[in-house]
This record gives sequence, structure tokens and C-alpha cells, in this order.
Amino acid sequence: MSPQEPHHHGGLNEDDAIRHVVSRLARQFPGLSTAEIERAVHGHYGTFDDRPVRDFVPMLVERATREQLVREQVARDG
Repeated sequence: MSPQEPHHHGGLNEDDAIRHVVSRLARQFPGLSTAEIERAVHGHYGTFDDRPVRDFVPMLVERATREQLVREQVARDG
């Protein structure tokens, strides 16, 4: 697969799957702006750029981002 070809996950290409991750996390963290969530998601997403197996990237990104946002929320709320 060339870098220009989209990766697909269950009928969604990887970009769409990542957009769904942002949407789910925005619902779970209503106190955060979408921009904050997008920055966190794309920060984690970038760590998978060189991974040849892409099937679980959106799920792994969502899990890592959720854990980060929970830690930040706990630190912020005390």
C-alpha cells in the first residue's frame, strides 16, 4: 500500500475512523474543546505513522488519548 492510499477499518478509511474517535471523545469529555481533543488525538496518531499494520491504530489512538484526557482532568480537578 502506498502512502497516498487510505487505510480502511471496517468500511471506514483511517481518516474517517480518527474523526469518529474525536467525536466519541468529545462526547465523553464535554468540558474540553474539540480543538483540545483533536490535538491530543493527532499527537497520539502521529506516533503510529511508521507502523505497517494499521488495523488497530484508531482503537489504540482512542485508548491512549482517553487515558491522557482522564489524567489531565484528574490533575485539573484535583
